[in-house]
Amino acid sequence: KTADGCNVMVSWSLTEQPHIEITIGISNPGYTCDQDSYGKITIQIKVDQNGSVIYASVLEKGDASQCMINQAIKYAKLSRFNYSITATPNQIGTITYTFISQ
Repeated sequence: KTADGCNVMVSWSLTEQPHIEITIGISNPGYTCDQDSYGKITIQIKVDQNGSVIYASVLEKGDASQCMINQAIKYAKLSRFNYSITATPNQIGTITYTFISQ
């Protein structure tokens, strides 16, 4: 799944379908770092049954700046998925932020 906004493309995936059907919100950092910043950062996440991201860490960072890495982790933790009583507790997935220079 993908969402665009503020020239930062966001894609995500989780291991199970119940959380994937509807998202409450995948947070997008937009331009919170230098406007000339560009790069791709993949954050590994863990999502509980309530849809809250309870863990986020860098999986891949390429040439991303430290500011972009920090913002990607921060915004991944702010993301929320739909509640699912049938979902496996603590699903593992990823959120990938692709920063595009203005």
